[in-house]
Amino acid sequence: MRVTIDRRPLLIGLALMLAMGLVAACSSSVPAPAPTTKPAAPAAAPTAPAAAAVPTAAKAAQPTAAPAQLTKVRVGWAVAPHMALEGVALAKGWFKEAGLDVELTAFDTGAPLFEAMAAGKLDMGITGSTPTISVSAAQAPAIYFVGSHGESTGVFTIVSRKNINSPADVKGKTGITAKGSVNHYFLDLMLDKYGLTEKDITLVHMEMADAVTAFVANQGDFASIGTAFWPRILAKAQDSKILFTGNDLSASTGKPMNIRIFEVTTASKQFADKNPEAVTKFLDVLYNKTHRYFNDPATKVQARQDLASWLKTTVNFNQSVDDLSKMIDPVKYYTAAEQVKLFQDGTFKASMDAQAKFLMDNQLKNTIPFDSWANPKFVEAAAKQ
Repeated sequence: MRVTIDRRPLLIGLALMLAMGLVAACSSSVPAPAPTTKPAAPAAAPTAPAAAAVPTAAKAAQPTAAPAQLTKVRVGWAVAPHMALEGVALAKGWFKEAGLDVELTAFDTGAPLFEAMAAGKLDMGITGSTPTISVSAAQAPAIYFVGSHGESTGVFTIVSRKNINSPADVKGKTGITAKGSVNHYFLDLMLDKYGLTEKDITLVHMEMADAVTAFVANQGDFASIGTAFWPRILAKAQDSKILFTGNDLSASTGKPMNIRIFEVTTASKQFADKNPEAVTKFLDVLYNKTHRYFNDPATKVQARQDLASWLKTTVNFNQSVDDLSKMIDPVKYYTAAEQVKLFQDGTFKASMDAQAKFLMDNQLKNTIPFDSWANPKFVEAAAKQ
């Protein structure tokens, strides 16, 4: 197993976030021992036994067929349990069976991931959705949105001090998030639901791991950070609690909001245009085989145990299988065919357009039309597998 780590604090485009990186794993193969031949039995008739052995010797001398060439695919993923299903597919050898040599590298957030892609060190990315819009606008790197590895609206969580009774009570208080991240977007959704804006709070931007340290040290009143980080706050800060989740967006309290947030799978345009079959195969393994493994009642328990083991080995994730299940069960994992419909009926476009508006209001001077960076042809091909 090879482990790839990227800990550089990097900025992309408009300085969205900082990050660290961890992990990659791959399997190696051991050649099978050469076959042995038994000594020939003596012949009963004077028909030369040596002559009978010649074809056997000639056959043994024939060269064996070379193994099929695997296509290398370097994939970056933003560290969060619900974004790590591809790790199970890697551990089980499903990518290799599809003819792919997949290497996984973990990053705290999407910004350094996309800078690594821009530097030619990654071919595909598994991240939150908001950073990809800024990357697309900057064309650094040029990417395709090729589908979603999960509808994760219910996963998003904001934690606070126990003395904050309602999201409306954050007015005048200090919040922590990673600037320009999907968690930043989710925080703004909560504020909007209760008639507030960022002008009504003091907002501090920092790396997510630092946000945990700061909050535990009694800095800040509430925090909107990733699923790999906010559980650490609950575990370490006795005066912390869950204040708001994605499932609360549609609640009758405050302004009901029909918002759907999709995590995004992207591919470098340069890589995808050169290797369309490899992108299709990757989506087929992830969206069809792996998502079904996690959704099927007959295998979902084992799938979560597999994921917990892989995360513990690769990114030192020490939550129990039950806790992991609580984190990922709210996520909806779609097949390729289901995602084709989400492209066709405008669901993906509506979600991305809402986030583009958020970025326009808070950060970007311009964005890029959804149709200019979305490319459904790879998931359409995967749906036919």
